[in-house]
Amino acid sequence: KDVIRGVNFQPVSITGRIDKKKREEMRITIPDLTRLTEEQTGGLIKQSYWYPVSTVQPFCHFLSRMKQEQFVDFNAHPLCGMGTYLVIEGEKVTPIINHLDVDKTVQTINDANIILEKGTDTKNKLRAISHVLKNKKFKMLIRYVRNLLFKGDYLDLNVMHHNMLLISAMHFMDLYNFDLDRVQQCLIHYATPDGRIIPFCTYNNLYRDQIEKLYSEPVEKTETMPTIDVIDVNALLEKTSNETTIPHHTNPWVKKPGEYLVL
Repeated sequence: KDVIRGVNFQPVSITGRIDKKKREEMRITIPDLTRLTEEQTGGLIKQSYWYPVSTVQPFCHFLSRMKQEQFVDFNAHPLCGMGTYLVIEGEKVTPIINHLDVDKTVQTINDANIILEKGTDTKNKLRAISHVLKNKKFKMLIRYVRNLLFKGDYLDLNVMHHNMLLISAMHFMDLYNFDLDRVQQCLIHYATPDGRIIPFCTYNNLYRDQIEKLYSEPVEKTETMPTIDVIDVNALLEKTSNETTIPHHTNPWVKKPGEYLVL
């Protein structure tokens, strides 16, 4: 758990020509995945413990109103992805449903959002927080988000993900299961050189070939990246051995312009 924060499954997207029978034999959907997860974990992660990505949308709205700043709005179509959490306490691993009534918590946050829709003055913020705290099991999460709410400090959310493991799935569409409703609520997009923003599944199924032909440029042999390690790794390790963090604006894998560690 000191390294892995989550495991995300991606059911296969089928490309190319394939007959219907073979396609149906190899097709796996998110419901298939959640059923198999329950079977293969001996019931630890039940199918009913998974929730759509959009379940967190009320939390995003709550934080946006409380902080008066825009947070990512996870309003993805419910068929695009699902997830759940495992809570890790030493060697003990339990599903989040044992610690949190998810349905009741979502309803509590929705109710708090109704209060905040009337105004985000201090009085309404206190009423909203008071309403949330009445949900006893939400106290498991409030200790992780309180500093974000009151101090703008995201560190506690980092700590939360050291004590939990995200299990999730995102099912990208192919030409055989393409759904316009899902496209209209897409959260992942490609930006193209001509200024367009194209939903992920639309781009890969309909536009990728033509856009790559339109904008691709030949690369000269001298411009290609080296295929060997050109970094003095020992020198890099010695340089960073006494550092606890590497500044975000530096790239430790670059020795000089144009030279990269190729993995």
